[in-house]
Amino acid sequence: MEEAVGRRDLRGRAPRDACDRRHRRDRRSGAGGGEEAVQARRRRRAGCRRGLKPGGGTTKKEQFDRQLLAALLNFANGDPDFNELIDTNGNGTGDTPFLQVVAGAEAVRLDPASTDAQIEAQKNLLERINLEQA
Repeated sequence: MEEAVGRRDLRGRAPRDACDRRHRRDRRSGAGGGEEAVQARRRRRAGCRRGLKPGGGTTKKEQFDRQLLAALLNFANGDPDFNELIDTNGNGTGDTPFLQVVAGAEAVRLDPASTDAQIEAQKNLLERINLEQA
């Protein structure tokens, strides 16, 4: 019986993500023996791990970011089309093209004056799109 073997690089090592490669490079180069360099490495590692952590997320913006990323990945996979009408007002009839919905959601996310209610509304709309309920 054959045993399943994971992917390996040319040296027989398991593949690593970009964060791991950067941290190994820092250690090899001798970069930063000082406290500032140690703190910088810790911040970078935290940033790498913060990207798509599992679970519901702790803030509305993190939850929104996940839904927006999922919508864009679904779009890249071919569903929905950029001009597919999305039901944005909940009446059961598509009224706004997907491209405009995403542009509006990104505008809300990038606006520092956006309220939590606006972010929550956009997150809920994107979630409905991702679950194909819009």
